[in-house]
Amino acid sequence: MTITELSNNLQGLMNANSEISIEEEYSIQSSPDDLYIADLAILKNGEPIVVVKDVANADYIRLQAELFDNCPNVYKYVFLNDDGLILKERPYIHRVCPRTLYYADFITSNDLIHNAGRIISTEELANEAIRYDQSHYQRIDPKTIFERLKNIAAEDDIVHKINCFISDVETNEIMEFNNNECWLNWQYEDKLMQYILGSVNVEMPLYRYTTRDSFMRMLSDGTHSMCSLACMNDPSEMDYAQCYLRKKNVNNVKALGNVEQSVDAFITSLTIQNDDLTMWRFYGDDARGVSIEYDAYIVNQDNSPFLISPVSYSNEDGCHPELDYIGNLLNEIIDGRRFHLKRWDLWQHFFKSHEYAIEREVRLLMRCDIFDSETFYNIKRQWITTSDEITAPIIILPFKSGNAENKIIFPLKLKGVLLGPKFPRKETNCLTLNMLVNEKEFFDQNLYVNISKISNYR
Repeated sequence: MTITELSNNLQGLMNANSEISIEEEYSIQSSPDDLYIADLAILKNGEPIVVVKDVANADYIRLQAELFDNCPNVYKYVFLNDDGLILKERPYIHRVCPRTLYYADFITSNDLIHNAGRIISTEELANEAIRYDQSHYQRIDPKTIFERLKNIAAEDDIVHKINCFISDVETNEIMEFNNNECWLNWQYEDKLMQYILGSVNVEMPLYRYTTRDSFMRMLSDGTHSMCSLACMNDPSEMDYAQCYLRKKNVNNVKALGNVEQSVDAFITSLTIQNDDLTMWRFYGDDARGVSIEYDAYIVNQDNSPFLISPVSYSNEDGCHPELDYIGNLLNEIIDGRRFHLKRWDLWQHFFKSHEYAIEREVRLLMRCDIFDSETFYNIKRQWITTSDEITAPIIILPFKSGNAENKIIFPLKLKGVLLGPKFPRKETNCLTLNMLVNEKEFFDQNLYVNISKISNYR
């Protein structure tokens, strides 16, 4: 079916309804700087309520999420491809790649139904447009949202965090919704989660304990790798938050939860623990490796592909107040719609059991949903097999952008390296490695190499 054929069919089905009109090549000012062109739009009383995009012959399409912020009447997005009409209601979406599935909002012909919605007939689309009731899709009053956010907080510390979040909200347009669900738009969901987790002190260094070989590869290539979530040392880390919420009878949990999706989320684990015996033992190759020091100067800015936050640990009694709050939030019904966290698939990885609290971990996570196709393809990927015999990808990011194709660089700045207590020939290697790092143009000239002060490691 072509756009023209779809237009003719819809015109025939809705010809008797004077409120409905059909327009091809319909322009919408989706933001002050962006003009969105829909291949077809269904209008009711002159306002667009359905937009249709033909994806049958497109390599990829970037869909402006601002379209749904600035055009509140648009409640359905429809893809037209060789399979027919694929429906998605008020999608939380930035771009669609119909031939390459990597993330939840990337679409292939095989995965259209699972990831974009459901196939509908032209007749069903026409009937839904006729039945459309604008009053049902009005914005939810932000005062209602704020009251709910505060009322479900049981702990004083959580109440304080939520009040800080509310005071940081600069607009009333913070919610999206469909018939059954409502959610914060992605900027404010990220901001809420950052307040719940707490921020990283940019004046406090971060450390990564790793092997000597990993450090030497970094020196050789001027790059930093980030591992797929599928490579995590303890598989229970991947679903800790999910299991906790289910035990609390929270059923509205939509997250990664499967190996296919976790493969394409990437993480670097850091700590605020400097020259720490436990960290050397578990993560520094039994003290034969290195501890790399970074400046924690990045922040979670809009349009950055990275999230950095401290890990939230449960109490010793097993209670996890931050997750309890999120569970209460997911059980909320606001104006007849269940509350939903659209980016929980990312944020769930910042919660761990108290058994790991000694690590004082900070996690750097690459959020994959803001890449366009060109940027994604220019990120170097390799496949590795871990010591746990898991085959999974890593991404390799340069410390500095050497050419126009390297749009994404590793966001943390190296300050120095500490050789472990059992690093081979550490006095000699400390001297030679200092010479080596100062030869590398992708590192600052004041990068140091020192030796651990721990002298009694067994």
